[in-house]
Amino acid sequence: MITFHYKAISPQGQRATGRIQAQNRKQALSQLQQQGLKPLQIEESSRSTTKTKVRLSAQWKIWAKHNTHKSHKLSADSAQPFIENLLQLHASGLPIADAIQLIANRVQNPGMKELGNTLRHHLTSGRSLAEAMNQVPHVFDSNLIHLIEAGEATGNLVPILSNSLEHMEANRLVKNEIRAGLAYPSFICSMAIGIGLFTVTNLIPKLQTLSEQMGGQPNWLTEAMLSLADFAVFELPILSTLLVIAGFAFWQWRNKSSEGRLKSDTWLLRTPLAGSIVSDINLSKSFATLHLLLKNGISSIDAMRLSAYAINNQDMRNRFLEARTALQDGASFANAFKRTGVLPLRDLDLIGIGESTGSLLSTLERLAQLHSQQLSKGFKKLTLIVSTLALGLAVSLVALLIFAIVVSLQGVSESILMR
Repeated sequence: MITFHYKAISPQGQRATGRIQAQNRKQALSQLQQQGLKPLQIEESSRSTTKTKVRLSAQWKIWAKHNTHKSHKLSADSAQPFIENLLQLHASGLPIADAIQLIANRVQNPGMKELGNTLRHHLTSGRSLAEAMNQVPHVFDSNLIHLIEAGEATGNLVPILSNSLEHMEANRLVKNEIRAGLAYPSFICSMAIGIGLFTVTNLIPKLQTLSEQMGGQPNWLTEAMLSLADFAVFELPILSTLLVIAGFAFWQWRNKSSEGRLKSDTWLLRTPLAGSIVSDINLSKSFATLHLLLKNGISSIDAMRLSAYAINNQDMRNRFLEARTALQDGASFANAFKRTGVLPLRDLDLIGIGESTGSLLSTLERLAQLHSQQLSKGFKKLTLIVSTLALGLAVSLVALLIFAIVVSLQGVSESILMR
């Protein structure tokens, strides 16, 4: 028999800890559930583990003492490599706490080392992994934390970590694709604007002054360019400042009030092209999360709640939660989603067919893939539109400047010939 140390939630909602003997982890989970306990964490207990905990706790105190005034900045970029290392170690049989401590000891990156020590400190304080991650929300998003919580409750943490890592990698590739697609047109557009500002504020005024000194007459194009130069020097800084202030005010309204967040997210969904991209991003994540949770034994009600938290758009999240309420009242998945109008008709038809044929899990997986494919197409379309507009603006601006320079030079030539 193997002794397991567990942390669980009692039927009264209180935290319970203790030890239980079973032949394997699965049997230990079954015994806890029979006692009415909801497992949060269960690990094999041994002398070596106890000694390790004492030693690691001492190491944490030493680390904290020497690093009180030396904190490295932690960001969301640390999440993916950390989860990747944690998955490799935990999947090979190492308990979570020891795996995190090993990461903190082995990695060279100061930020990763600090993250590992921070999580280890919270774990030794009696928190679960999800609770520990919740102490650093700027590194781990709420969706990942809720998934980790579900994985700990059911003892299926490895597939949860694996799936989360796949989503992180997919998001990273999408971001890189967007950056790569917009880098060249952004560079060209910036160069064209820079050359344009230099031309209208330096070159054309000098040519105009030279033409006037020689008795030449100003032309309409040169006058327009000089007016543009005055705008760039005097009005543009003021307009830019006002736009920055307006943008900051909008950001504050959106992020500091629930009404602002809801309204701005609703407007975003109605925006052409951008709305469909936002919808595909969130539906791909939510369907993948729902598939994963149902596959690992989470109840449909809890799975719907957790998949709603995978959605960043507040309007879509609220409608997912409304669908969860309808599901709780006895509606099928298809009817629950239909009442809220959060899904397109194609998705509703596929979910209805999946429920009637007993293949809902594979349907949800397929829907996640379909929305991911639509997202890739949407990004490519958006990149093409932005690139075309940027290059068109750059070419038009350069052509106009060249024409203005030619006209100015022609005026100077005519003035010289007249003299």
